[in-house]
Amino acid sequence: KFQLNAAKMDKRLRLVFIYPIVLIYLQLQQTNANRNIELNAFQPMSEYDDSWISWDTLRLKKISRSELGMTGDVELKQNLGNEQRVSLQIYKYDRESKRRGPIVFQIEKPFCNLVESLKSTYDGMVKSSNLPEEFTCPFPKNTYTYKDYVLDTDFLVKDVPNGDYQLAAIVKNGEKAVAGLDLDLTVAS
Repeated sequence: KFQLNAAKMDKRLRLVFIYPIVLIYLQLQQTNANRNIELNAFQPMSEYDDSWISWDTLRLKKISRSELGMTGDVELKQNLGNEQRVSLQIYKYDRESKRRGPIVFQIEKPFCNLVESLKSTYDGMVKSSNLPEEFTCPFPKNTYTYKDYVLDTDFLVKDVPNGDYQLAAIVKNGEKAVAGLDLDLTVAS
């Protein structure tokens, strides 16, 4: 005689629904684990003088498939507050013609608001630099030295299609750009 056991049926239904979700999640993890980011160029933008920020000896180097290491000095010659803004633009890049293509991402935020929204990143940078333990606004002018700070780029590449990209990070005082960095990256599987 067949009898329906509600407790066993409930477990089976959960298994039927959860199993495919777990499989999809594991497949996505495996796909993203094989992503690679290649740093082709990293340089201060030459059109700005160093009256606000001097990038001194700051360098990026590849550590692993998805990690870049940052080492060197950055001299802030002015205090940075919310009157200064940070603008980040990411462009598709055509390597053959050496031209920027369409913009694929853009954000601009007041400096202090941006740093406060990235508290865990700032805390990690403190461990590999002489940044102040506690972030204060305005952020004090000083020469800050980074020693082997690891930038985990998984967040950059996990949803980005393969291809070449150019990142422009610009610091503005009011509406006037005063400093910037250019990065040329290739994302591949």
